[in-house]
Amino acid sequence: MRVRSPKTEHHADGATREVPIFPEIYDLLLAVFEQVEPGTERALSDFRTGYNPHTQFKRIITRAGLTPWPRLWHNLRASRQSELASQYPVHTVCS
Repeated sequence: MRVRSPKTEHHADGATREVPIFPEIYDLLLAVFEQVEPGTERALSDFRTGYNPHTQFKRIITRAGLTPWPRLWHNLRASRQSELASQYPVHTVCS
């Protein structure tokens, strides 16, 4: 999946990056993609320029009756890395 990367867009070829789509979410993303009209720029229209996923994520966690933990995104990435490292070589996971 290709995503816009404002953090690295000032580098050569840094405006976008490739993100793997894991089997656990592939069918869900495909269903959303198939519902949009041809030519639609964004399949997930809520994620617009200026959208702050961190704030929204904290709201969702709070609405679920839980307390947001420190370093939300870092912990999610680290957990996924641990899961992948149990199945694949570390150099593959890190790439």
